[in-house]
Amino acid sequence: MPRRSSEPAEGQKRYRTSPVFRTDAPAHRRLAETVFVGHTRPEGEDVVVIRMYRLR
Repeated sequence: MPRRSSEPAEGQKRYRTSPVFRTDAPAHRRLAETVFVGHTRPEGEDVVVIRMYRLR
């Protein structure tokens, strides 16, 4: 069965992440009030792509 593009190739690892921001700066308050989720994938030997999404 062929591998779907969303599945990691054999030997590759993928991670999910959910960063949390803490700030007292009014200009950046929206970061602390927003939920973000993301996932990573390797791209080449020395590069990792991190794709982030904001939840509404």
